[in-house]
Amino acid sequence: RPSAPATNLTTTISRDFANNAPEIVKFMKNVSVPMEDINRVIAEMSDKKTPPRTAARAYIAGNRKSMEQWMSPEAGQKLYGAR
Repeated sequence: RPSAPATNLTTTISRDFANNAPEIVKFMKNVSVPMEDINRVIAEMSDKKTPPRTAARAYIAGNRKSMEQWMSPEAGQKLYGAR
């Protein structure tokens, strides 16, 4: 598959959401997914008809080291459990 050029993804949230969920806003500011990973997940969703939620869960399960860079130690503990 040809690779896509790098792209910035902009996330917009309401002021109310930001005020009510600052931990999620902080998390979203830290998220960084390599374009190669995005392309791979999209291709799997397309080729294998994988539902988005299933693809997201598989990505999270298979990319612990990357995921933990975006979140607090407490959030990583909740998501992955004890090391």
